[in-house]
Amino acid sequence: MEWVLRALLNRLGVSLFFVVIWGLVLSPASAKDLKGRAGVGLEQTLGGASGVTLRYWPAQAFGISLTAGAKIASYDGVDEAGAAEVKYASIVTGAVGVMYNIARSLHANLGVGARVTLGFQTGETNDIVPEAGDGTQFNFEIPIQLEFFMSDSFSVSVATGVVFALIPEDGPTLEVDGHDKVQRNDAVIIDLGAGSIAGSLGVVYYF
Repeated sequence: MEWVLRALLNRLGVSLFFVVIWGLVLSPASAKDLKGRAGVGLEQTLGGASGVTLRYWPAQAFGISLTAGAKIASYDGVDEAGAAEVKYASIVTGAVGVMYNIARSLHANLGVGARVTLGFQTGETNDIVPEAGDGTQFNFEIPIQLEFFMSDSFSVSVATGVVFALIPEDGPTLEVDGHDKVQRNDAVIIDLGAGSIAGSLGVVYYF
């Protein structure tokens, strides 16, 4: 029942997403000029990276983004001899990509981009996150992003799109929204319409 409700909410979110896209394309309002502006905030990418994000727009419609985050944990474990010791584990995620706004208005931009996401693990992370694997994982995504401007300096963005998830032999190191029901080790998963309102949210403050 839970996964059915989640699927319905995701479909409603995607439907709303495309309704807003249609309204944005037809909007006659003047476009917001982002050329030369940089922003910092928080973001969850479709490919599974989450953390601090940096955005820079070298042109009015072309932007570059960088997202990075980390999870570090310490826990009680045992060494090879069976003696108690404190162990450490970490998961580092990052993403770099580009975005081109194909439709722009005064209060919202619609962009299509490309992004590479990296997940890297150290330590015995499986003891902390049982569903996670070991090592390094790369995901590739084609996000379709709506960025709403609440003010001249503050924006909120949501996204959907396509994710190519390259699952390592030992299991995934990146959590991609929607992959929990279709997941195999040492596999390539193509997720069409990936993401959800909560699973692809970004907030950015522009200088």
